[in-house]
Amino acid sequence: MDIASEIRAEMGRRNVGPSEIAESTGINRKRISNTINSHREPTLTELVEIGEALGVPAWEILRRTQEAPEKVA
Repeated sequence: MDIASEIRAEMGRRNVGPSEIAESTGINRKRISNTINSHREPTLTELVEIGEALGVPAWEILRRTQEAPEKVA
């Protein structure tokens, strides 16, 4: 699983939308959308801020991306 997928999954678990993340972090909504749609990787600072907005530390988001099995086509 990639970072964007894990962020989207956590947003779904917490019922939080991109606008709420943008408002909470101060990160531009378009930038948030590009991040969660895998058009760009978040900076470390952005990942920390997004994690804080979701109540999950950035390290936990990264750990989950390493543990999740990859889908095989």
